[in-house]
Amino acid sequence: AIKAGTAAITLAGKNNVTATVTVTVKELPVEGVALDKSSAKLEKGESTTLTAKVLPENTTDTDKSITWSSSDESVAAVSAEKTESGESITVTATDKGGKAVITAEAANGAKAECQIYVPIHIEGIELADAEVLRGNTVVMQDYVTFIPANADDDRTLTWESSDPEIASIDPQTGMLTALKEGTVTITATTVGT
Repeated sequence: AIKAGTAAITLAGKNNVTATVTVTVKELPVEGVALDKSSAKLEKGESTTLTAKVLPENTTDTDKSITWSSSDESVAAVSAEKTESGESITVTATDKGGKAVITAEAANGAKAECQIYVPIHIEGIELADAEVLRGNTVVMQDYVTFIPANADDDRTLTWESSDPEIASIDPQTGMLTALKEGTVTITATTVGT
């Protein structure tokens, strides 16, 4: 089978005996695209390799090219716009962090996607000053600001008071109880980072 179409195949034997059969050849089009990864987690600046193949691999389509794109180039960039089936590209996470979808698309529109996740890490925390009347309690978590605000990391904190006789604080919940007049320093520490 060389190309799409119809051909008559004739078998000739002795004494002018013949037999004819009609053969129809059909194209085997690209039906889909397969990626070697469906998702990847990359830290900022890290890279991963993605390979896409058109399916079926024995397709008769002459255009086996793959067009690559990122849903958000500011999160994850691809190294090549176009490749042939089976070739690899590099996906690199930028310094922004977030989520992006890398799409590999065949010439006939068949697609495959890879979800890229670039975590946004806590770079710092800030605690606002608080005035508490003796005998009252406050939740110190309400005084915390995470930097950046959209960080993905675990926001669990451990708490410590510089003078538990003036103000005690539950190390896990951050519940502060004012015991007597004075000033204390409250320290909050991220658990994960």
